[in-house]
Amino acid sequence: MKQFIIIISVCLILSSCCGTHSEITYSYSGSTIKRIDECGISNFYFKGESEPFVYVEYSGINDGFGAYFEFNKSTLTLLSGDGHFIVNESDTTIFNHKRIGAYQRPKVTGSVCYISYPLTKERRENSNTDVLIEYEIDDNDWW
Repeated sequence: MKQFIIIISVCLILSSCCGTHSEITYSYSGSTIKRIDECGISNFYFKGESEPFVYVEYSGINDGFGAYFEFNKSTLTLLSGDGHFIVNESDTTIFNHKRIGAYQRPKVTGSVCYISYPLTKERRENSNTDVLIEYEIDDNDWW
């Protein structure tokens, strides 16, 4: 009986670990945003910052998020439609957050890019943007 409890405990611990770690970098006209996805949370950082300016939580099989980054000359606007985005206190002269409905979605061109989890849709939607997006996905490590 003791061995059975140990085996069940080990299985629960291993199954609760998250197996994906992704780092995505969005760059446009001198502005760089780094996104780190780990275990149901995506954190977004301005270049060189150690604290995220916004994060989004998600869990479950059919969960995720969808939003847009709109890069302007001196500001970044997050247009969020799907997902629970939490905005930390930030300088509104460089970052703005706006909730949008499905009918308000911008066109993904020029300085606008689509961000999402899962990443497959993001990659597909960003074929016409001028925002440079670099993906580093490590799905073999246990985080």
